Amino acid sequence: MKKRTITLISAVLTLACLFSFVSPALAAVSDLTPPLWEREGYASFEEFMDDYYWLESEAGYQEYVDYYRDYYEWCDDYIARNPNYMQEALDFSNSWYAYYYDSREELMADYGYTSEELDKILIEDYLWDMYYSELEDRERTETRVSMGGAADGLGVMFMGEYVKFADAQPELKNNRTMIPVRAVMEFLGADVDYNAEKMGVSIILENGDTVYFEIGSTKVTLKSGDDEKTMAMDVAPYVSENRTYVPLRFFSEILGYDVFWDDYYFTAVVIDREQLVSELDAKLTIANEILFAQTTDPAKTYKSTLDLSADITQFDSIDGDKKSKMSASMSAIVNSEATDIKGKIDLTELLSLIDSALLEDAEDEALALLDALKNIDFDIIMNNTKGAMFLRSSLLPLIDPSMTKDTWLKESFDTDLIAEALGASSAMTLGEFLYSSSSSYYAIFIFESFNESADMIIKVLGDDKFTTSGSDKKLTLTKDNMLRAIYTAEDLEDEYYPELFNMFDFEITLSKNNGISGFAKLSVDDEFSYYYGLPKMILSIDFSGNNTSSSATMELHIQNQMKMTLKLTTKTVETNEKPRTAPPAGADIIDETPGADLIPQTPDQPTGV
Repeated sequence: MKKRTITLISAVLTLACLFSFVSPALAAVSDLTPPLWEREGYASFEEFMDDYYWLESEAGYQEYVDYYRDYYEWCDDYIARNPNYMQEALDFSNSWYAYYYDSREELMADYGYTSEELDKILIEDYLWDMYYSELEDRERTETRVSMGGAADGLGVMFMGEYVKFADAQPELKNNRTMIPVRAVMEFLGADVDYNAEKMGVSIILENGDTVYFEIGSTKVTLKSGDDEKTMAMDVAPYVSENRTYVPLRFFSEILGYDVFWDDYYFTAVVIDREQLVSELDAKLTIANEILFAQTTDPAKTYKSTLDLSADITQFDSIDGDKKSKMSASMSAIVNSEATDIKGKIDLTELLSLIDSALLEDAEDEALALLDALKNIDFDIIMNNTKGAMFLRSSLLPLIDPSMTKDTWLKESFDTDLIAEALGASSAMTLGEFLYSSSSSYYAIFIFESFNESADMIIKVLGDDKFTTSGSDKKLTLTKDNMLRAIYTAEDLEDEYYPELFNMFDFEITLSKNNGISGFAKLSVDDEFSYYYGLPKMILSIDFSGNNTSSSATMELHIQNQMKMTLKLTTKTVETNEKPRTAPPAGADIIDETPGADLIPQTPDQPTGV
């Protein structure tokens, strides 16, 4: 008996060993139950591997299993939780196919599916949709919790930190985020007093200012020193579960904060803009000085001129190189009321390079276009007060033969946007610019995004990066210190980053007394030409400038093709000239504003020449 038992055990072990040699994948793989190959409709592991030949081995199969493990284990759990899921999964009207097909039968006829095959597809699509929906919910919950918020419910975040609510929770009523006032105000460092007789609430801020309101009334009294003013809320405070609720946006904004709504994370986000901007600008005082030295006074009128010239050589080793030139000039008179631009472009020599044989077969319209392109002139007038832009160009007759070179096109624009842009461009610090441009698809990340960008800017433009030479303060930016600001040490150890930036080189000097100057160079060699699909070339730019003048020289050399040298100069001076605010009296004007009648109009008499 003992001998027979030993023999039986030996036989089992032998068979197990043999099985491991015959089917090593099944012996080595940590598979699902039932196995993944079976779940995907295959009769055997070998049949699955024949179809999924790119997996190559049991190691590849294991990676495939691990990749889909979470999905299939979720499927088992979901089906157990929803035993009647098939009814919803097979409802054709709920599938995305219903957007394109009126019935199952139409889809089956189009793709040649059997009813069983379509059922399988609908079930798979349904399960994947449900899986990704729950995965999204899981990620949303994990993100909120990782940032200090509750797993669910309406959240309130201040300066990147979720506000903790011990008992009463924020509520969403009539599309307004209502908050228990004591919890939030004390979180912000304020004191809250309650007058039971009047049902009044006083909020005492850290600076001594007070905010007073009474429950059920929309009236709010703000007191700062001897100054007092009243405001009206759009919704009255109320009491719920012995807690006073107030509208978050109204109270945040009267305290000077910005409020954003993150619908995905169901969170109201409050940001102290002044604090973020001032803390950043305190470390960028020199860079801001240089920035403001380059800006113009919006209360004054300026005249700017621009001159551009280009020398172009096309290489031809057989018939000889061909050389040509092009030039352009522009003048602009600008103030807060209007912008008046006049310009000319001369492409005569450049167009002369077109092969004469091609011109012999060209149609009259093409020849007319080429002739018009030789000398282009244009005028642009923007009336910021009336919100009207006018354009005249010698090219307009080519676009519409009913127009002449003296026809003006008109289009209206939002004057508030222009006023905002002019005000921002003339008085915005680096901190203010970064805050206004900071964005995130999800509002809960705005604070984090701003701080990450601020850290990067400080590494590049911080006061400690400047050197002092007499009365001047200078900073030289190079590829090396920019890379170290943009990427972490770990990133720079990755060969990809240095390799990519090997194409670039630059140096920029910021000077308090002399403005900005420097050079930039892009070199595309054989390796980069192959990997990035760019022609072999060298592009270099030298530039310098301040608020009154600037110059730049750019040279582009494409191997065996062409070389171009472009020179640009600008000058800006204060002027007594006034910009035109409209075309001349009696001019032919066509209104291109959407909804306009598109009939000729007579403009107002211009205020200046």
